Amino acid sequence: TDLRLGIEGYKAYCDVYGFLAGNEVIAFAAKTLQQAIGEFGTHDDFLGIVDDHFVLLTQSKDANAMQASIQSKFQEGVKAFYSFADVERGGLVINAGTGLEKKYPLMGVVALEASV
Repeated sequence: TDLRLGIEGYKAYCDVYGFLAGNEVIAFAAKTLQQAIGEFGTHDDFLGIVDDHFVLLTQSKDANAMQASIQSKFQEGVKAFYSFADVERGGLVINAGTGLEKKYPLMGVVALEASV
């Protein structure tokens, strides 16, 4: 199975917190994926980065459970990378109090495409 996963809300996060904080999020996402491979995958699985998304080639018999685990663990753990106020609000507010105010939910791992 070929899973392509992206981090939704990553650009907005970097705009507010900076690229160094963004790099920490990428490292956390990679660790989350590696843990899922350890739990659901095989020794032949491959994890890489192409452009701005992760590519996971897996021989797992339950790739859907693997993906669900990745999304769930990332969703819970990513809160540590936000301020308390942003977590309580459920995301970021950019240009607050202006006509250009925009809200972004907390980051999440999304499937970009998958093939078997």
